[in-house]
Amino acid sequence: MKKILFLLLVPFYGFAQNDINDFWKNDFWQINEVVNHELDLFELSNPPAERLHISSDGTKFIYGNSLTFNTNGTFISKYSADCGNDCFTRSEGTFEKIDETHLRLQINLFARSGWCEGVEDRTLRDLGTFEIKPTKNGYQLVKLKDE
Repeated sequence: MKKILFLLLVPFYGFAQNDINDFWKNDFWQINEVVNHELDLFELSNPPAERLHISSDGTKFIYGNSLTFNTNGTFISKYSADCGNDCFTRSEGTFEKIDETHLRLQINLFARSGWCEGVEDRTLRDLGTFEIKPTKNGYQLVKLKDE
């Protein structure tokens, strides 16, 4: 009986692990908001293929909010639009993989330009540690409260 129960639980455990492992295999995400120091929750999902564009130098981009994790431990989160008549927000910083389900974020640039008041804030901000939680549509980055 114990063997049967074990065999029934193994596939569920394996799927949960694959979900987290898939997070670290992807470097480019659609995100609900540009990463900033005011939010404690970010929603990430894979951009639909029809919205994904690749520039001539191989850089991926979408119109809307995106987040790119670079192999050197830096990230760029930005808003872009098809037209130039908008307010464009961007943040840059570093990330540290703590373990498979946690990462730490720091911002070293928050900028806004376009049809809004321009901002270029280079204040170093430690955003804290975030838990990576699989969801139906992707992942959530949820800031740990004891930070």
